[in-house]
Amino acid sequence: MKALANAGAPHGTVVIANEQTKGRGRLGREWASTADKGIWMSVLLRPDIHPSRVQSITLAAAVAVCRAIEPVLAEKPGIKWPNDILVAGRKACGILTELSAEVEKVAWVIVGMGLNTHFKPDDFPEELRSKATSLSQHLVRGAVLDRTWLAAEILNQFEPVYEGFVRNGPEAMLAEWKERSVTLGKRVELIHGQETVPALALDVGEDGRLVVQLEDGSTREVFSGEISLRYE
Repeated sequence: MKALANAGAPHGTVVIANEQTKGRGRLGREWASTADKGIWMSVLLRPDIHPSRVQSITLAAAVAVCRAIEPVLAEKPGIKWPNDILVAGRKACGILTELSAEVEKVAWVIVGMGLNTHFKPDDFPEELRSKATSLSQHLVRGAVLDRTWLAAEILNQFEPVYEGFVRNGPEAMLAEWKERSVTLGKRVELIHGQETVPALALDVGEDGRLVVQLEDGSTREVFSGEISLRYE
């Protein structure tokens, strides 16, 4: 997708793969993208926004994914800051946002979404089985999970959330994100290299930064590229 973006592909270009051999998540982590078992999709955007606002597009994508998958699930999906969708407390989807920008202008943004749809528990590596899940394990009775339909539904939900954010600001999107959050109000650990700092997750700002309260009572804003998050 980066090659398409740099070659001038238009806003709204979508690439969907049946399999990824080099799928990756945030901070370069490997992401299992097995054939026929998920939705591996990237969307190219060319928003007229300041680069500091791009992180909020990740939040908008998370809201859209939750809207799309919620009707077929027996459990309500939740959002773990900054980019994970959890079902029954385990990760079902990851969202990765990348951009090319100058100081004041965004050239392009790529929103990558990896959604586990048809994995069985033993399809995951053993070390991930307690952390990862798949939509097929949580369907409401009688639901049929069609990947083509679901990919289209995610895009249908993403468009109004994204357009509302760009035109009107992040308020409405952020309100829904916060309602769906499984992070806010929780005790967390901020992990940066070998340093681990305990904190309380308080809020998410308009730029997508997480606002936390440290043990000394002070507050700090953290950006997703700066730290990893672990629940206590």
